[in-house]
Formats: sequence, structure tokens, C-alpha cells
Amino acid sequence: MKTRAFSGFLHRDDGAVTVDWVVLCAMAIALVVVAIQGMTAATTGVTDDLVSTMTDWTF
Repeated sequence: MKTRAFSGFLHRDDGAVTVDWVVLCAMAIALVVVAIQGMTAATTGVTDDLVSTMTDWTF
């Protein structure tokens, strides 16, 4: 009886789609985090250059 129940459990795939969506969403969030980190580093360099240029201005 227990082997039949276990065999039935192995053949059901009710939650497989949910697991797929969870993994897909986690990968999308990780990609966004990596992109934000890359943009932060790039904009920090541009901002530093802009500040150094603007501090040299005289009116």
C-alpha cells in the first residue's frame, strides 16, 4: 500500500509549474540586481567627473 502511494506521488506533477515560476522570478530579480550594481558603478564615475568639472568653473 505504501509503495503504491509513493509511486503515485512520484508521478504527480501538480507543483512543478509553481517551482518553474519561482525559479524564473528569482533569476529575473538576480538579473535586475546585477544590472543595478553595474549602473551604480558607471553613474558614480560620471558624477565624480561632473563634480570635479563644475568645481573648477568660475563666473
